[in-house]
Amino acid sequence: MSTIRVASYNVLNLYDAIDDPGKRDEGTRPKPEEEIQAVADVLRAADADIVALQEVEKAETLEHLRGTYLKDLYPHSALIEGNDERGSDVALLSKYPLKDVTSHREHVFKNPSTGEDMKFRRDLLRADVVVPNAPPVRVYAVHFKSKFGGEEADKVRTAEASEAVKLVREQSAGFPGHNVIVMGDANDTPESTTGQALVTPQNGWGLKDAMATVGKSDHASFSPRKDQGDKWGYKRIDYILSSPEMNDRLIDAGLFEHEKAALGSDHYLMTAEYKLG
Repeated sequence: MSTIRVASYNVLNLYDAIDDPGKRDEGTRPKPEEEIQAVADVLRAADADIVALQEVEKAETLEHLRGTYLKDLYPHSALIEGNDERGSDVALLSKYPLKDVTSHREHVFKNPSTGEDMKFRRDLLRADVVVPNAPPVRVYAVHFKSKFGGEEADKVRTAEASEAVKLVREQSAGFPGHNVIVMGDANDTPESTTGQALVTPQNGWGLKDAMATVGKSDHASFSPRKDQGDKWGYKRIDYILSSPEMNDRLIDAGLFEHEKAALGSDHYLMTAEYKLG
């Protein structure tokens, strides 16, 4: 039976120096090449088959990372512009072909706390990965509302998490092998309302947290840089979640340590390895 290694990585403002019309990106510094190289070094060392990235500005910056530093490792990629006003998007890198890449940026749903219509703050990006000699793997990349905004932001994140689980359940009911994985930065801890919404079953079906499955739920994935202070503290706010069937085939999960990790980002790359059935 074959295996697959996946990863989630918030690469901290992978931005260029171009002021794009319609985006509030002028206040975000271009990511220095030294830091991009550090991100690439971490990705290359982790050697995951599929990676969900967060905080990528646009397709061109993703292509600069992939094409300049990782072309021989990741021939396939996907990014669709989402809803973030600053232009922060989610993206995918893959060793294997990506099919049916789908954005949910226009999906409208209710915020249960306010009754108002809302959309995902970035996107819920979906793609089916064509794995040789194995069933396909469906992956979702997420990045929920930031911590800025207090209780109102908490409500938005929780609503995003609940809707993401609902869509994953509905869309994956008949997916071959039920090889379904959700990865990304939820901007909240496992014990929060957002974290609980991600793993609370809906209609008898629920996602499983890989880090919790292997007893590492309390391992901090976010490590503030010196220029950020300790406002948010050291916490786990990143997740790799999977369908129950996929979670039953989980081999291991954890944070990937690398000597350049702190240079490239304020998040650790997170990995999980599964058997494919």
